[in-house]
Amino acid sequence: GYGRVDMNRVTLLGSETKLIDNKTGVALGESKTVSASVGASGKLRVTLSYTDAPASSGAAKALVNDIDVSVVGADGKVYDKKDRVNNTEMLELTGLKAGKYDVIVTGVIVPQGRAGKQPYALAITQ
Repeated sequence: GYGRVDMNRVTLLGSETKLIDNKTGVALGESKTVSASVGASGKLRVTLSYTDAPASSGAAKALVNDIDVSVVGADGKVYDKKDRVNNTEMLELTGLKAGKYDVIVTGVIVPQGRAGKQPYALAITQ
C-alpha cells in the first residue's frame, strides 16, 4: 500500500552488525584492518562502499579510485573479489569455521581523493 514507512524497522541492522565510517580513508597501497568474529552460524557478510570521484567525460572506465575489501581467516585463506568496475563490493561467506577473521580494506588505485586518500564505509554482519 501507500502507508507510512517505519524507517527504524527498515534500517534496523541488529547487534551483530558493525558499521565503520572511515572518513580518513586509505591511500594507494595502504591497508586498514578490522577484526570480526564468526560464530557457530559460520556466516560473515562484508560490504564496502565509497563515493568515487567523477570520471572524465568520455572515459573508457567510469571508476576513478579503486579500493578493495578482502577477508582473511585464521587459517590464512583469503576471500576477495578484486572488483575493478564498481564502488561497492560485497562478500557473503558461508560455511566458515568459527573464529577470528580480519577484514582488510586496501587502496588499489587512488589518483583523486581527500589528501590522497579514499574515504569509505564498511558494514560487517557476523
